[in-house]
Amino acid sequence: TDLRCEYLRNPLGIGETRPRFSWTIVSGRRSAVQAAYRLLVAEDAGFSRVLWDSGKTESGESVQVAAGEPFSRSRFRYYYRVEVWGAGGEYAISDEEAWWETGLIDPAEWRAVWIAAPARVIPPDSLQSPMFRNEVAVPADRPLRRARLYITARGLYRCTLNGVRVGDGEFTPGWTSYRRRLQVQTYDATPLLRPGPNVVGLLLGDGWYRGSLTWDLRRNSYGDRLKALAQLHLEYEDGGEDV
Repeated sequence: TDLRCEYLRNPLGIGETRPRFSWTIVSGRRSAVQAAYRLLVAEDAGFSRVLWDSGKTESGESVQVAAGEPFSRSRFRYYYRVEVWGAGGEYAISDEEAWWETGLIDPAEWRAVWIAAPARVIPPDSLQSPMFRNEVAVPADRPLRRARLYITARGLYRCTLNGVRVGDGEFTPGWTSYRRRLQVQTYDATPLLRPGPNVVGLLLGDGWYRGSLTWDLRRNSYGDRLKALAQLHLEYEDGGEDV
């Protein structure tokens, strides 16, 4: 039970191509231990198209067990299953649907460009928070299968779709060495979109990027202009896609 991929249950936007899996064994017998496990990864929830099978592996490990081969297909949902054997020969198989979905693994898949407020509107030394707004049209005659929003910022961001906040994370995208690495969040935007016009809103804040930082409260440690990078993928039931 409690199957996890990269610490998370059914995570979206995983960038690790050899993800690590964890699980918990439950037994009514005292001192029960795992003697072996088997991990399977498939393209479908029914496991009719298995991509990788670890085989029965004699090991008591059940935390952060790495996949034996890379799964590098971007924006794809992989399903995984765990089987375990106890030291007394007991056998169990996970019955919960477990999966992970990859993000934009190849940087070339980013078609979006960075946006920032013009310097004449908000000067670099201003403490104002830029706000952005854009409209996205969802065709009424093409049923939407799923929508994914990939987003990051130089600074902090808060995003809304049709006035509803996207996600519940605070201080996203998180503190990194911004000149070398940026974290990207992936959101399921499907339930927030409707046929016809939709409105995307973005609010940016200083955060660690250009806010007061270090013991002497120095500003602009990584830059002086707040920027955002966001890309929305609309996948339709007919197999088409808009970005």
